[in-house]
Amino acid sequence: MPPHVRSAVALSNQDITWPDDRTALLAADEMAFETFWPFDHLMPIGHDPEGSCFECYTTLAAFGEATRRIRIGALVSGAAYRNAALAVGLRSG
Repeated sequence: MPPHVRSAVALSNQDITWPDDRTALLAADEMAFETFWPFDHLMPIGHDPEGSCFECYTTLAAFGEATRRIRIGALVSGAAYRNAALAVGLRSG
């Protein structure tokens, strides 16, 4: 049997509008990507410091409501600015 190819999407959640972010997620869900990964940064990196940057775990909650089958998760989580006990609660759902 040939190996199963797995594909994921890692999309920056900065300098993007919510409708565009959601559209990318839904397209990935329809195209049979396996996973979708935003990151956990509270400020834009290498972009306009006043630009948009969605908070990761709130975004994941909204993504979970919008998708049918794609798995979602945080690409990275910022340990320096997250209370450890709160972070465990956020990840364990």
